[in-house]
Amino acid sequence: NYCFKAGCVCEPGGDVQTEYFDEADRCVSEAVELMAGAEAMIVGEAVLVGGVTTLCRAHSLVRRDLAREAHREGLRAMAQFYHAEAILRRSVGPANEKSIFTFGNLSELFWQDFREFYLGFLHRRQSCIVAVRVFGPEHANTVRTLRELQHLLQAQGWADFEAIVRSGRPELLSPAALAQRFEDVGAPLRGFFAPRIAQELRAMAGPA
Repeated sequence: NYCFKAGCVCEPGGDVQTEYFDEADRCVSEAVELMAGAEAMIVGEAVLVGGVTTLCRAHSLVRRDLAREAHREGLRAMAQFYHAEAILRRSVGPANEKSIFTFGNLSELFWQDFREFYLGFLHRRQSCIVAVRVFGPEHANTVRTLRELQHLLQAQGWADFEAIVRSGRPELLSPAALAQRFEDVGAPLRGFFAPRIAQELRAMAGPA
């Protein structure tokens, strides 16, 4: 955590930033190797940190106008986040604190980096659902997570959806209702990067 956070505040592309990001990756690799074969929450957390480090690398590339390289790193971060979530689910189940962050980071990636807004909404919604299940709707961490989704919905002028989330029942905001709202306002469910994302997910799944 320290290394990637330190790298994020360094000069983009500089030697110091690269050193911090590389050290973060080395720490993650060592942790995963030490726990090889174990289905443990700590392994999922390590892979999650690796995904955040990769996402930070992508954002550094964006600031240097290296869009193609940034998108490649973004796809790699996506794969790491999904890998982390798979480990977490196998080790401790779907209702765990770290999954709030896997889905939250995926939402940020889809929304801000890939401009895949429907996917961004769905993953932010799932982050909220997990937060409610883990902490309850009144917990400070849950309130903050719910508020992030409320702000996104408010920005679209979707007051009815915002009210559902504000009630502490994000699971009642159905994906079908979101899809219909996208259709109503003429917004596509799939953006430019959807085929690349689908290709990456198929590659992660392996041969059928």
